[in-house]
Amino acid sequence: MPTRFKAALWAPLLAAAAARGSPVSLDPARSGVEVDVKATIDSFVAQLQDYDACVTVAPRTGLVETAVFRFNFASVRTGNPDRDRDMNQWQQTARFPEVVFTLTGLEAVGGGNTIAHG
Repeated sequence: MPTRFKAALWAPLLAAAAARGSPVSLDPARSGVEVDVKATIDSFVAQLQDYDACVTVAPRTGLVETAVFRFNFASVRTGNPDRDRDMNQWQQTARFPEVVFTLTGLEAVGGGNTIAHG
Protein backbone atom coordinates (compact mmCIF):
# COMPACT_ATOMS: atom_id res chain seq x y z
CA MET A 1 0.00 0.00 0.00
CA PRO A 2 1.88 3.13 -1.17
CA THR A 3 1.70 5.94 1.35
CA ARG A 4 2.72 9.52 0.81
CA PHE A 5 3.24 12.03 3.59
CA LYS A 6 2.64 15.67 2.76
CA ALA A 7 4.16 18.12 5.22
CA ALA A 8 3.55 21.85 4.94
CA LEU A 9 6.80 23.78 5.43
CA TRP A 10 6.28 27.51 5.38
CA ALA A 11 8.70 29.76 3.51
CA PRO A 12 8.91 32.39 6.29
CA LEU A 13 10.02 29.76 8.78
CA LEU A 14 12.73 28.47 6.45
CA ALA A 15 13.81 32.00 5.53
CA ALA A 16 14.24 32.85 9.21
CA ALA A 17 16.34 29.73 9.69
CA ALA A 18 18.46 30.59 6.66
CA ALA A 19 19.17 34.03 8.08
CA ARG A 20 20.32 32.48 11.36
CA GLY A 21 21.96 29.40 9.81
CA SER A 22 20.40 27.20 12.45
CA PRO A 23 18.13 24.16 12.63
CA VAL A 24 14.38 24.66 12.47
CA SER A 25 11.99 22.56 14.50
CA LEU A 26 8.47 22.54 13.15
CA ASP A 27 5.63 23.22 15.57
CA PRO A 28 3.02 20.43 15.17
CA ALA A 29 0.36 22.72 16.66
CA ARG A 30 0.83 25.20 13.80
CA SER A 31 1.65 22.82 10.96
CA GLY A 32 0.05 19.71 9.58
CA VAL A 33 0.80 16.39 7.97
CA GLU A 34 -1.60 14.47 5.75
CA VAL A 35 -1.11 10.79 4.98
CA ASP A 36 -2.34 9.96 1.46
CA VAL A 37 -3.03 6.20 1.31
CA LYS A 38 -3.81 4.45 -1.97
CA ALA A 39 -4.92 0.81 -1.86
CA THR A 40 -6.76 -1.53 -4.20
CA ILE A 41 -9.90 -1.62 -2.04
CA ASP A 42 -9.81 1.86 -0.54
CA SER A 43 -8.03 5.20 -0.72
CA PHE A 44 -8.14 7.83 1.99
CA VAL A 45 -6.33 10.74 3.58
CA ALA A 46 -5.42 10.49 7.25
CA GLN A 47 -4.03 13.07 9.65
CA LEU A 48 -0.84 12.63 11.63
CA GLN A 49 -1.56 13.72 15.19
CA ASP A 50 1.92 13.82 16.70
CA TYR A 51 5.34 14.06 15.05
CA ASP A 52 8.76 15.61 15.26
CA ALA A 53 10.56 17.27 12.37
CA CYS A 54 13.89 19.04 12.30
CA VAL A 55 15.10 20.89 9.21
CA THR A 56 18.48 22.55 8.72
CA VAL A 57 18.78 25.31 6.13
CA ALA A 58 22.06 26.48 4.52
CA PRO A 59 22.69 30.08 5.60
CA ARG A 60 24.08 31.25 2.24
CA THR A 61 21.62 29.60 -0.15
CA GLY A 62 18.49 29.26 1.95
CA LEU A 63 18.16 25.67 0.73
CA VAL A 64 17.26 22.74 2.93
CA GLU A 65 20.43 20.83 3.85
CA THR A 66 19.12 18.18 6.22
CA ALA A 67 15.76 16.97 7.43
CA VAL A 68 14.67 14.25 9.83
CA PHE A 69 10.99 13.47 10.28
CA ARG A 70 9.80 10.94 12.87
CA PHE A 71 6.52 9.75 14.32
CA ASN A 72 4.80 6.76 15.88
CA PHE A 73 2.58 5.00 13.37
CA ALA A 74 -0.21 4.78 15.98
CA SER A 75 -0.51 8.59 15.69
CA VAL A 76 -1.97 8.31 12.18
CA ARG A 77 -5.75 8.85 12.41
CA THR A 78 -8.22 8.35 9.56
CA GLY A 79 -11.38 9.41 11.36
CA ASN A 80 -12.61 5.81 11.28
CA PRO A 81 -11.59 3.81 14.40
CA ASP A 82 -12.17 0.45 12.66
CA ARG A 83 -9.94 1.45 9.74
CA ASP A 84 -7.30 2.75 12.18
CA ARG A 85 -7.31 -0.59 14.00
CA ASP A 86 -7.08 -2.54 10.73
CA MET A 87 -4.33 -0.26 9.41
CA ASN A 88 -2.27 -0.71 12.59
CA GLN A 89 -2.71 -4.48 12.39
CA TRP A 90 -1.59 -4.53 8.74
CA GLN A 91 1.32 -2.20 9.50
CA GLN A 92 2.32 -4.28 12.56
CA THR A 93 2.47 -1.11 14.61
CA ALA A 94 3.12 -2.98 17.87
CA ARG A 95 6.22 -4.55 16.31
CA PHE A 96 7.39 -1.52 14.28
CA PRO A 97 6.01 1.55 16.11
CA GLU A 98 8.38 4.29 14.94
CA VAL A 99 8.74 5.76 11.46
CA VAL A 100 11.88 7.79 10.72
CA PHE A 101 12.56 9.59 7.43
CA THR A 102 16.05 11.02 6.90
CA LEU A 103 16.43 13.24 3.85
CA THR A 104 19.13 12.18 1.39
CA GLY A 105 18.25 14.53 -1.47
CA LEU A 106 15.68 16.81 -3.09
CA GLU A 107 14.53 16.61 -6.71
CA ALA A 108 12.65 19.44 -8.44
CA VAL A 109 9.97 17.87 -10.65
CA GLY A 110 8.32 20.99 -12.09
CA GLY A 111 5.20 22.94 -11.29
CA GLY A 112 6.76 24.09 -8.03
CA ASN A 113 6.81 20.49 -6.73
CA THR A 114 9.76 18.74 -5.13
CA ILE A 115 10.27 15.07 -4.32
CA ALA A 116 12.15 14.36 -1.10
CA HIS A 117 14.32 11.24 -1.21
CA GLY A 118 15.40 9.45 1.91
